[in-house]
Amino acid sequence: MLSQVLLVSAPGKIILHGEYAVVYGKVALAVALNLRTFLRLQPQGNGKLDLNLPNIGIKRTWDVAKLQLLDTSFLEQGDFTVLTEDLELINKWAFQGEKVIHGNPSGVDNSVCTWGGALRYQQGKISSIKRPPSLKILLTNTKVPRSTKALVASFRNKMLKFPEIVTPLLTSINAISLECERVLGEMTGAPAPEHYLLLEELIDVNQHSLNALGVGHTSLDQLCRMTMAHGLHSKLTGAGGGGCGITLLRPDLESPKVEAVKQALTSNGFDCWETSIGAPGVSIHSSSSLDALVQQALDGL
Repeated sequence: MLSQVLLVSAPGKIILHGEYAVVYGKVALAVALNLRTFLRLQPQGNGKLDLNLPNIGIKRTWDVAKLQLLDTSFLEQGDFTVLTEDLELINKWAFQGEKVIHGNPSGVDNSVCTWGGALRYQQGKISSIKRPPSLKILLTNTKVPRSTKALVASFRNKMLKFPEIVTPLLTSINAISLECERVLGEMTGAPAPEHYLLLEELIDVNQHSLNALGVGHTSLDQLCRMTMAHGLHSKLTGAGGGGCGITLLRPDLESPKVEAVKQALTSNGFDCWETSIGAPGVSIHSSSSLDALVQQALDGL
């Protein structure tokens, strides 16, 4: 059994391009974020298994004797390196969770959070985007709740009702994903200002396409207007209908301007985080390697 504290983490993720189109066989580009969820496994001798998730207000306790059917062999290995087969198993179970929540998920979310980096996903086939540029973004939560399952079902009905209208829009989104992939590939060697201009244009075209598909929201429109007032370009990410949006932060942006945008968004009731793409996937950590804020949060459990 586990004889020492085990610290693991997984990154958050965003869809750069390909929302909704990916469900219909088109390309989606997904990237892991340098915003992580940490888990600490700590042995205790009271015969109980405690689950404490303070950020979402969940605390549960089980008798270990009732969980004897669980596979704990991985805790006896001693070497806690994350192996390929471990990642495949993690990805498999994460996908099952996605199915419970979303109904008919593409599989891209769990894949990029497991493997990290940047992924190209199409019809169940996943390929890594080699050495993606470390783009900085602003991730904004509009705090408008939505049901991904309901949004996808509504979109499916629209597809059945207006196939000749919706299909060309999905083809356009696919072309956006492919062009973004090409630009990211060029940026691997030497990112240039024109690359960021292209990425901004693609963000705008995709956002308009998603609005045309009916998956936008007034809160996301407001986010786009507010960032555009500062010369920045934004789009929804994920299911839309509220939720989160992303804003590209060019490398020439000065810190005061970024702070001004963040202040404007938070004053409007949004939450936002400045981060970057291309983070590693599921990882195991030593206590000494953790950021001070992460360690402080874990110590408070």
